[in-house]
Amino acid sequence: MNNLNGTGVTMFPEVPVEANATLDVATLFDVDRRAMQPLDYSAAALLVDRAIPIPGINDRFEGAGPDVGAFEEDGPTWRAGHDFENPPNPKYEPPTTPYRNRLSNGGLDRGRFATAGQPADQEICWRATGLRTARLEMHPGFNSPPANHRYSIQKKSVRLGPKLVEAEQGSAEPIAAPADGIEQRVEGLSPKTEYCFAGYTRHLEGVNVRFGLRGADGKVIASTDSATISLGKDQTWRHVRVRFITGPNQTSVTVFAEKRTEGTAHLDDMGLVPTDLIDRYNELSK
Repeated sequence: MNNLNGTGVTMFPEVPVEANATLDVATLFDVDRRAMQPLDYSAAALLVDRAIPIPGINDRFEGAGPDVGAFEEDGPTWRAGHDFENPPNPKYEPPTTPYRNRLSNGGLDRGRFATAGQPADQEICWRATGLRTARLEMHPGFNSPPANHRYSIQKKSVRLGPKLVEAEQGSAEPIAAPADGIEQRVEGLSPKTEYCFAGYTRHLEGVNVRFGLRGADGKVIASTDSATISLGKDQTWRHVRVRFITGPNQTSVTVFAEKRTEGTAHLDDMGLVPTDLIDRYNELSK
């Protein structure tokens, strides 16, 4: 986000690269001084006022918005690294970063999942639900092979299924569960604020994974079915999004992804962020 690059950034199609810019280093930057500040902002119109504001990081700007990159047009010039002749005396304050992912272990890269009646591990943070088939799987690779040819966005993903019923240990009685998935309780949200819960799932036609949120009373606040998301050309992962607005005094929700059909589904890269980040990016992309 908000990065200024001298060469293009190549990412796999499933990863959004937001509010970045690529400019020719040889003609726009003072390479000899190793200063990544454009020499001519008239030739760098993609930078000015095009970044996404992040409180505590780039919120001191002139104009309609901050500039992409480490510098502001007509702002102070600075060089990275320590200045031994003029050592800084900064005042450290923890920034408020509203665009951080509110989910813990959103990449689904760590650990085993807690089951019903067990607290979610502080590192793993997710709990298996329903039939409790959720398992972490390793699928090596980053861009080779591309994510469209793997069952993970990067390295690991969660597999749901294909079990339909599962007996309790020491009992022949099957679990009566309407779905099979994972969930996480999220605290510290802002009241009366719109958020977006999103994640990726890969499955065959006929399989459906419901992404959604529940309130403290256990009732579903909002949800989206992956089966309603159409795949584009060469795509194998569906990006499922759910928007919701917290209540006047609401500061927590439980997010979930549940397989609602037979078959197998893979989950990866979950996120929960305020929607103004998404709307700001969409506006800049026009």
